[in-house]
Amino acid sequence: MRLWQNPRMGSIARNDPCPCGSGKKYKACCLGRDEAARRGDPGPAPESEMTLRTRTMDRLVEFGERSYRRVFKDGRDLFLRLDDFGGEELAEEDLEIAPLDEDEEFEWMNRMMNGILFDLPAGPDGEVIAEAYLRRMSARLAEDEKAWLQEMVNAPLTPLELTEVQPGVGFRAKDLWTGEERFISERIGSDEVAVGDLLAARVTREADRYLLEGGSYSFPPDRKPAVEAEMAKYLTENDAATVRDLQKPQVRLFSIVLHALWTDL
Repeated sequence: MRLWQNPRMGSIARNDPCPCGSGKKYKACCLGRDEAARRGDPGPAPESEMTLRTRTMDRLVEFGERSYRRVFKDGRDLFLRLDDFGGEELAEEDLEIAPLDEDEEFEWMNRMMNGILFDLPAGPDGEVIAEAYLRRMSARLAEDEKAWLQEMVNAPLTPLELTEVQPGVGFRAKDLWTGEERFISERIGSDEVAVGDLLAARVTREADRYLLEGGSYSFPPDRKPAVEAEMAKYLTENDAATVRDLQKPQVRLFSIVLHALWTDL
């Protein structure tokens, strides 16, 4: 049996579970990439942003489902209860989310998965699954994967008000927590919004531009008082004067409030 010695992780047998947490055997997952790195091969050409995000999310989900089953079950049950898609006792087959159409179901799953991976506490000091993945698998992740995941870890779901829209290019958005404004590059989504619209979104930074990540929520302008009321209530409940007084886990968990508000409205 052939072993490859990774100086950071020790000996890994070809038929061992892959350390990346995918649930596959090492030979069917990361062995090829590791051997290429050992040989000094340049590797594949750079991939698109969408492919990078999809691939990284797939691996993160596999890691989470394997290592944090209870967090996944509790998170799924929470989102189903918030949206009245299931009762108190939820079996695996209850994950069907009728009567949503295919696109709506995809968006719902995207929102739920983002909440489970990046918002719900899964470890000590409020550590989320994505942080655990970065901590445990850092030596095995490509630099672009680590960079994007770190941005996502630092990007809580945030209420935004659009102050300028350039269709096909992007929009300027005001953070309702801090009052700060930034221009967000968003080619497709900018065709579907208008000044005054509200978004609850994760915004990451890549080089000199800000990007809108998947799983966002859209609110009409007349819902701003309701959003601001929930923000004020959340600060009061957590004995905070401003968002800067909240601990990181508290900031993240406001995503559940935003999801519930979006569902109610």
